[in-house]
Amino acid sequence: MRIRVQRFLAEAGFGSRRACEDLVRQGRVTVAGKPAGLGATVEPGAERVMVDGETARLPKTRLYLAMHKPKGTITTAADTKGRTTVFSLLPDLPVRVHAVGRLDFNSEGLLLLTNDGLLTDALAHPSAAVEREYEVKVQGDFPEWAFARVLKGVRLEDGPARAARCERIDREEAERNTWLRVVMTEGRYREVRRMLKQIGFNVLKLKRVRFGPIRLGRIPPGAVRELKAEEVEALRAASRGGAVGASRRSERERIGTAGEARGAGRSERSLALRDATAGVPATSHGARDAPRSRRAMPSPPPGEDVTPIGAPPARDGARGRGAGRARPGRSSRPHRAAGGPPRPRRTRRA
Repeated sequence: MRIRVQRFLAEAGFGSRRACEDLVRQGRVTVAGKPAGLGATVEPGAERVMVDGETARLPKTRLYLAMHKPKGTITTAADTKGRTTVFSLLPDLPVRVHAVGRLDFNSEGLLLLTNDGLLTDALAHPSAAVEREYEVKVQGDFPEWAFARVLKGVRLEDGPARAARCERIDREEAERNTWLRVVMTEGRYREVRRMLKQIGFNVLKLKRVRFGPIRLGRIPPGAVRELKAEEVEALRAASRGGAVGASRRSERERIGTAGEARGAGRSERSLALRDATAGVPATSHGARDAPRSRRAMPSPPPGEDVTPIGAPPARDGARGRGAGRARPGRSSRPHRAAGGPPRPRRTRRA
């Protein structure tokens, strides 16, 4: 079965589908020796796909890793400035892996790595709303109005940013500064730092301690561990909405079922009341009135005038100007009568 080249590269571990689309746009991908476009398709196992001269192959096994990214490293595969990358800290692996999201140069904490591009794309998509939890140290005090601002939302140059939760962390070393626990549901570039800077606060330290159901735990900086099978399944569930989505769906179903039950109860009560009052006469004092029906007006006898009293007589032909709009207190004008001379038009004096 033929699939699109960007999906093939994502499954081959070259990044998320969006990152693989960027590789295709940059002209770094070839299919059967020819440059590939975004609409190109490939038959896995029958055509050779290469990225920067490296052959892309679908892995036989999937690998899922959790790393404690240390401060002062970047999450790209190579750096023109010679800075240390997280991939240089990895041990020898049987397959190629990529990072799920990023942490900037001055940040540290949990970083997931895998060769499952489809899962990476699902976790990174904003519709999944996978939570990222950060421990943030800001300079100075953080008043109550600032909590309200980050929870309500702050407008940035690439769109609004809003924290799902934001609370204070009590620590003994926090004398002049404030530690915060911030939970976000998307992972845009330096989003937490930019959001807090927009309302006037400087971030001194930032550490990611959770990504969806996976926690950093006691992994030392620079170390890596492989995720367990149940952790991978929890990540897949989080990419589909997870327990939060399931609880919301069950709540909607419960409310809908209760509403249908209430509606059925009202219908049964109304039917019982109608049956109980069906034989009660409408003229009995204190009894329920019989349902009223709209009565048809009887037709007048032939030849009888049914014009209401005081109504003006009907005029033959089309209605003239001012017909039926008699003004009280004004008499009719002789020159407007039928057959009368027209009223002379006034002319301005020179």
